[in-house]
Amino acid sequence: MRIAILGGTYNPVHIGHMFLAKEIEHF
Repeated sequence: MRIAILGGTYNPVHIGHMFLAKEIEHF
């Protein structure tokens, strides 16, 4: 799992938002 890389937290909601933010940054 990439929890540490994406958000540095184990909060699944925060992870989801960080993942979306990373995807947007790629575009």
